[in-house]
Amino acid sequence: MIYQFGMSNKGFTLLEVVVATLILAISLTAILKIFTNYLTDYDFSKNEIEDIQQVKRYIYDIKEEDRDIPSVEVKSEGYKYGVVKKVYLYKEKPILFDYVQ
Repeated sequence: MIYQFGMSNKGFTLLEVVVATLILAISLTAILKIFTNYLTDYDFSKNEIEDIQQVKRYIYDIKEEDRDIPSVEVKSEGYKYGVVKKVYLYKEKPILFDYVQ
């Protein structure tokens, strides 16, 4: 049996560890960016859907337990060719549009 003194072939070199750490850091950064964008979009969509549901409760006069019908402002605007555009505002923000002749 021959014993080798000096470098052994067990383990990784410092360069390999640095490269692996760099690849891991870049990958995690991309994943975290995607995740934070998802959370932002989810929060915006959730709020928008809740506002639309409140306006629909107003339009269809839907009453829920322990909740009154929400206050929604309806604004009519003149439109072309005798068509009137109705805008439903909830929290001073336009939510739904309806076109009536």
